[in-house]
Amino acid sequence: MAMSALSTSALSSLEAMLQSLMRGSGGGGGGAGDGDTPEQEDHARTDDVSLLVEELERKAGEVEAQLRRSEEENAALKRRMESYHIRWLQYEIRIKSLEETFHEQMAALQLAQDAARRAEETAYDRRESSEHHVDAPEEPPVRLWPGRDRMSVGARRSAVSRLGAEFRRQSNTLERGAAAFVAEAPAPSGGGPSSAAADLKKLKAQFRAWTKDYKARLRRTKAELGSRDARRQGSCWI
Repeated sequence: MAMSALSTSALSSLEAMLQSLMRGSGGGGGGAGDGDTPEQEDHARTDDVSLLVEELERKAGEVEAQLRRSEEENAALKRRMESYHIRWLQYEIRIKSLEETFHEQMAALQLAQDAARRAEETAYDRRESSEHHVDAPEEPPVRLWPGRDRMSVGARRSAVSRLGAEFRRQSNTLERGAAAFVAEAPAPSGGGPSSAAADLKKLKAQFRAWTKDYKARLRRTKAELGSRDARRQGSCWI
C-alpha cells in the first residue's frame, strides 16, 4: 500500500510538471518582463524548460527505482513462500513415515506378546497332559506339589495379563497422541515448520523410550518365569 501511494504521488507530480511545462511553452511571454527582448524571453523560457525536464527526469528515475525495489521484494517473498511450502511437504512426509513405523512396531509387539502367551499356554498344557498320562516306570514317578503348580501358573498368567494390559493402554495413548499431532498440525507459515519438528522429535523420543522399556520388561518377565520353573522343578518330591 505504501509503495502504491508513493508511486501515485510521484506520477501526480510528473503530471503537474508536464502541465506547467505546456503552459510555459504556450503562454506567450508571461514569465518575462515587459521590456525584455524576444531573445531574452526565449532564453528565459529555455531555462525554465531545462529545469522542468531535469526535474521530470529525476522524478522518473525515482519511480523506476521504486518499481525495481517493489519487484525485488515481491520476488523474494515468492521464493520464501515456495521454500516454506517445500519444507511443509517434507514434514508431512516425515509424519506419515512416523505413523507407518509406529503401527508396524505396534503390530510387531502385539505378535510377540501373542506368541509368548501361546508358548506359555502350550507349555502348561503339555505339563498337564504328561502328568495325567505317565506310564508306570521301574522307579516311582516324579510328582509336583499341586499348590505350587497352581501358584506358578497363576503368577505366569498374571504377569502376561499385566504386560498385555500395559501394552494396550500405552498403545492407545501413543495412537491418540499421533492422531492429535497430525490433526492439529499448523498451516504452513514462518513459525510452523520449527514447531512441527519439535513435536515430531518429542513423539519419536516418547515412542522409542516406551518401546525400549516394554521390551526390557518382557525379557525380565520371561526370565522370572523361567527361574520359577527351575525352582519348581528342583523342589519336586519323589
